[in-house]
Amino acid sequence: MSHIVYIGMCLYSVSDQAQFATPTLQTQMASRKTKACKSAHAGTKCSGHAQSNTWGIELPAPLKAIVEGWGREMIAGLAAVRQRKFPNAPPASLSRPWQVGTDFSGVEAPIWALRELAIPFQHVFACDNAPAAQAMIRANTMPDGPLFGDVLNRDAASVPDCSLYIAGFPCQPFSSLNNHTKLLADKNATPFHATVRFLADKQPNVIILENVMGLARCMLRVLRALKAALPNHHIIKLTLNPERLGEPSSRPRFYFILVCKGIAIEGDSQRIVALAQEMATAMEKPLLRDVSAQVLPTSHHYVQRQTAALMKKFRARGFVMSPSHTSRLGASNPKVLSCDQMFLSSRRERAVWEYWRNSTSDGLTADLSQSRDLAKRRNGVVPTITTRSKICVCHGSLARTLFPIDLLLLQGFPVHRMRFPYSLSARDLAKLAGNTMHLKCVGLALAIGILLTRADLGRQPAKRADPVQNLRGGLTPEARPRQCLKRGLARAAPTRGKTPRHDLAAKPSAVRRRLTVGPSASRGSAPSLNELFGA
Repeated sequence: MSHIVYIGMCLYSVSDQAQFATPTLQTQMASRKTKACKSAHAGTKCSGHAQSNTWGIELPAPLKAIVEGWGREMIAGLAAVRQRKFPNAPPASLSRPWQVGTDFSGVEAPIWALRELAIPFQHVFACDNAPAAQAMIRANTMPDGPLFGDVLNRDAASVPDCSLYIAGFPCQPFSSLNNHTKLLADKNATPFHATVRFLADKQPNVIILENVMGLARCMLRVLRALKAALPNHHIIKLTLNPERLGEPSSRPRFYFILVCKGIAIEGDSQRIVALAQEMATAMEKPLLRDVSAQVLPTSHHYVQRQTAALMKKFRARGFVMSPSHTSRLGASNPKVLSCDQMFLSSRRERAVWEYWRNSTSDGLTADLSQSRDLAKRRNGVVPTITTRSKICVCHGSLARTLFPIDLLLLQGFPVHRMRFPYSLSARDLAKLAGNTMHLKCVGLALAIGILLTRADLGRQPAKRADPVQNLRGGLTPEARPRQCLKRGLARAAPTRGKTPRHDLAAKPSAVRRRLTVGPSASRGSAPSLNELFGA
């Protein structure tokens, strides 16, 4: 046992050193690590350490208990609500494997959530155009089917059918921080339209879509597009925030849960929506722990090495360190430290930190990448993690900058079960952590969607939508030009081989009225929520 522990410590040390090494030195370290692993575990399974191009990290037992074990409790709580509201409903499809497809996959939060929920599945395809995300997928969650590089350039016929589809389409055109966006008419909204076209073609049984709260600015048009593409699905819109689930992280997001009516436990959309909302409310709880309990301890080897790199950058920019720097980082009840004590070397970051430091004495959590008014939180909860976040914390026993592994932990990931390619920098990992869904939130959405289905029906392909009705959003490329002419529209340009433009907001109002589906739309007015969510 002592030999195994010793080798494990050596491998961990080599993995940490590799983050600050040159590519040549990384290769040498990987080679030494593989040889050590083979010699220590000769004749036994290597537990994944033989992956010479990746490194791993160990967690203290309390942290392991936080990021694991919540799935079964969540399923049990949601199932109890389902049984209370629909006592005669047939069992949910929790034992039959789901065929799962993910787009904009990132770190594959849905796959990690399904593993934690103990729901059987087969990962049939994934897609992400970021090299860092593809490297993480290959190291941890490689699908049984293809790994696509871009949703805009793939052939729909090459994508396997799936019964469960999850996507968090890019948020840039919908973000509240984007003041010059054209929303759905923005060029960066093309992935959303591609996603809706894909769903109209494939018709998965259960669909989970996620995006930022800024989507509220065009919510009616989004719901109209989804209803037109998926007329045989119940559409459920929830607002989920990990902070309301007891997590020390704020990340409010819209989650759309779409369930095929053919396998749903109830045909009435209003009752289905009410059940889903009650299930989500049942999972809410007060804050279980503050941020200091869900990040690596300051004494952890990874934190020590990352802090050393931060100190080196601090000195390189001409700042002088005092002996009190390192001694105060481990204090049991630190006050709000100064910029120098937090090793902040950017002028902007120092200005934001000093502003809030002078206005509080009981603790401070701030994302220094944000503007001064958006940066601060006081209650031990981390602000929304973004791709550019630099979060500094002085709360409880914690007084330091949060590093990429800390951000993944705050997003709920079991990082001790993950492998990290040497090719990825700390900046790459931080961007992946800022782009992902929170594990508990997407897990809750998945569990609700699956519990709304019936196990006795299996996969029931939904009837595809009428292409004429879907012309409003450009959702069905195969719609014929003569069908367009019947409605008094311009001849539809062929869309095969290129992505059509969906500048609906830029079209004249008369054209918009003709392109709109539904009785109220014919009068030029937006449909009501009852029309959008009606059975």
